[in-house]
Amino acid sequence: AAKTEIDVLLKRGTFEFVIPPSSAHIISSKFVLRLKRLADGRVDKYKACLVACGFTQVEGVDFYLDDTEAPVARLITVRALLAYAAAHGWPVRQIDVKSAYLYGKLRSDEVLYMRPPPDYEVKGLEPGQVFHLRKALYGLKQAGRQWYEVLVAILTKAGMKVSSYDQ
Repeated sequence: AAKTEIDVLLKRGTFEFVIPPSSAHIISSKFVLRLKRLADGRVDKYKACLVACGFTQVEGVDFYLDDTEAPVARLITVRALLAYAAAHGWPVRQIDVKSAYLYGKLRSDEVLYMRPPPDYEVKGLEPGQVFHLRKALYGLKQAGRQWYEVLVAILTKAGMKVSSYDQ
């Protein structure tokens, strides 16, 4: 599962292997592992998610406080939309975007280096190399904001507008 996760992240261009500058701050990472089970309790598959240890990020170096805010819909807004849809007999659908945070690209001025997860040998990673992040990963302080910006761009392109009342 861990090998598959690393392979998928590399394929998507989430990071590249580099030797960091000597002055670079390098954040930590880890795998979050879990079992996905079938309804009868049997193991369906092993899942691994590589996450950045955001608590090792340094403000002003790895992120800026204003880059970490990701708006969340107010409950009253959700209720109003559902009531409006119900009143008009409109169908309501919900989606779950798999690996949503991985769609958020880091800005060109965000230079983040991350250590590979401990106790895991990454194929192709040479001694002294780390991950140079190109896209957001779960755990990064700015990951939620980056995903929000991608989502706004997609919805705006589809003809929607950001509400001044509730972003």
